[in-house]
Amino acid sequence: MQTLTSTLFFRGLVVAGVIAALLTGATLRAEANAVCQGIPTAIEDDTASESSGAIDATALHDARAPMEAEMDALCRTSADAARLFKARAQRVVFVMAAGATEPTPYLSGSELIVEFHGGPFDAGAFGGAVDDALHGVVPEFND
Repeated sequence: MQTLTSTLFFRGLVVAGVIAALLTGATLRAEANAVCQGIPTAIEDDTASESSGAIDATALHDARAPMEAEMDALCRTSADAARLFKARAQRVVFVMAAGATEPTPYLSGSELIVEFHGGPFDAGAFGGAVDDALHGVVPEFND
């Protein structure tokens, strides 16, 4: 009984902490995933996502796993891409970008930034765009 009580108390503290963070405007950062054997991925703090709306933020979160899978596939099939990933990208950051109907990857310092609005995308084209970004090709932005 004591163990059950302790477990419930701990879970209550965790829930209370999350609620307190949300009420004070803090953003939780999703950063538990990795690609290409250890390159961590994250979704940018939800400040941009919140301004775009909850539905858009959900679409970006839902697109994360397929984009990560495509980056993993690229590293598995291309030794050059795997080498460049390790050399040039210490982290992958997914960023909400209104109007970005296809994911747009580019290097910024030691991060591979992927701007996307969320939803379905052309996986093959995305893999090619990631490879281009790792080779230093700067995408065209339609601002």
